[in-house]
Amino acid sequence: MSDRTLTLERSPERLRLTGHGTPLTVRLRLLSASSGQALPGYATTLFHCDGPTAHEVTDPAGWVCFASTFPAAGTHEWPHLHFEVHRGAVRVHAAQLVLPGDACAKAHGRHPTGRPTAARPAAGQPTVGQPTVGRIPAVAACPGALEFASVTGDARRGMVAIRTVTV
Repeated sequence: MSDRTLTLERSPERLRLTGHGTPLTVRLRLLSASSGQALPGYATTLFHCDGPTAHEVTDPAGWVCFASTFPAAGTHEWPHLHFEVHRGAVRVHAAQLVLPGDACAKAHGRHPTGRPTAARPAAGQPTVGQPTVGRIPAVAACPGALEFASVTGDARRGMVAIRTVTV
């Protein structure tokens, strides 16, 4: 099984996206853009570009939690996941959850631009031909916002990506 192969597991508490690679827990909190209040009962979908889809419903505090694996970095493809938020049958938000370079370096042992974690360019040094978030075809071609997650943890124990999303 490759790092990009995922399987679906159903447990009593959640649908999990699992596979080989660094474990990643994705926590999203949905808040109203107008009032700042939590949005309970919103259906949320999380998926990798080439993997299965997981569905959850936000709890009374607006939180939803998915168990997954850290996405791989392909050629010209920054590690990211996709998510959608629905209220009933209506999609009210769609975005890509982009993971920061330092977290990618921890998960994969290298920066998404392909440099080893110890070989970072000097300030101002160009990275011609290397993926950046704004130039990634997989990110730029998809509709929806780019949402940057805050990520903690390490490859050995697993990582947690957290993002507050206003709808």
